[in-house]
Order: sequence, then structure tokens, then C-alpha cells
Amino acid sequence: MSTNKKVTTASAGFTLIELMIAMVIVGLVLASVIGVFTRSNRLYTLENARSSLQLEMQSAVEVMARDMRMAVYDPMNSKNFEIKTAQAIHFRFASDLNENGVIDLGAAATAGCEVTSFRYSAANNKVDWICGENTGSQELEPLIGDTDIQVTGLDFDYRNNQNLVETNIYEISGVVITLNAQISAGQAGMESRSYSTWVDLRNAGPNASKN
Repeated sequence: MSTNKKVTTASAGFTLIELMIAMVIVGLVLASVIGVFTRSNRLYTLENARSSLQLEMQSAVEVMARDMRMAVYDPMNSKNFEIKTAQAIHFRFASDLNENGVIDLGAAATAGCEVTSFRYSAANNKVDWICGENTGSQELEPLIGDTDIQVTGLDFDYRNNQNLVETNIYEISGVVITLNAQISAGQAGMESRSYSTWVDLRNAGPNASKN
């Protein structure tokens, strides 16, 4: 008695269609992963730029405000200390920091700068701190805008003791500082910010009698 045996051979591997489908699926997954990574990286760069810009702007304005609060300080009532320049992008003033009644500059000004200026340079996108401007001992340092930050605007808005706009330097008792700047945030482009604060010039204008 004989038995017929049927042998079935199965093909091994994938068909071309199956490979193409698999490649499409892998491609979609990779595209999704890359997209998530790119967006996360862009968001990180943007937030880092925003934080850096905000910190630098706040620090610069605080330096200006700190020095301005001592503007026209004249404890000896010498009349040598006053606001020298009050323009929208340029503020210059004298302060008797060592309380000797004389404007001292350079090595003589042991207590600090007694003729201080803050000036915006649109050509260089920066704000300069200047000690002894228009004197033989002038010193200039960039306050903000000397790195990757570009200052796009600076405005000094002068006010009297009734909080009204004031142009007479002898009536100015306050200043509103508004600083505008931008920084590169990578693929997100340029990130811009504005920072503003009010400064009470406690020794200037009608406040001068308090010295």
C-alpha cells in the first residue's frame, strides 16, 4: 500500500508591498519624533532668549535708576550740582557723592562718578554709561547692547512734582525710563521686549530743598 504525500513550500521574507508599507510607517514615526524635538528645541531657545533679555534689560534700568536717584545731590548747597542735559535719549547730571561741594572727576571722585550720563546710540544699538562726559577725564562703558542684545529704543520722559511732562530742568522731579531691546531666538527670529520704570529724583526740582 502506497501513501501520496503532498509537500507545501511556503515562501520566506516580505513582499515588496509589505516593505514599502513598513518604510512609510517608519518614516511617519521618525517625522513625528523629529517634529516634536524641533518644536521643543525651538521653544527652549525662545524661552532662554526671553529670560536672558528680560534680565539684562531689568539690570540696565536698575543701574540707571540707582544713579538717577542721587541726581543733583548737593548737601553743601554749593549750587554746583544740577541736571546738565535732559533729552529723550540723553540724560546727564551732577551729584556731590563725596559731599565736599566741588565736582570731582577721575581719581579725585573717590565716592563714585559725580557727573553721570546715560545716552542711547541708535547707530550701535546700545546704551552707554558715561562718567565725566565732555570733560578731560571722560570714561565710557556700554551698559546694555554690547553683546547679542540690540537696544532698539530708549526714552527718558521727564515729569514735575504733579506728574506732568516737564521740559524745564529746574522743575524736573521724576523720570520715566522706557527701554526697548531685542535678541535673536534662533529659528523663532528676533524676540523683542520693553521695560519701563518710574524714578523719583528726590534731590531735584522742588525736592532740592530737602537736601
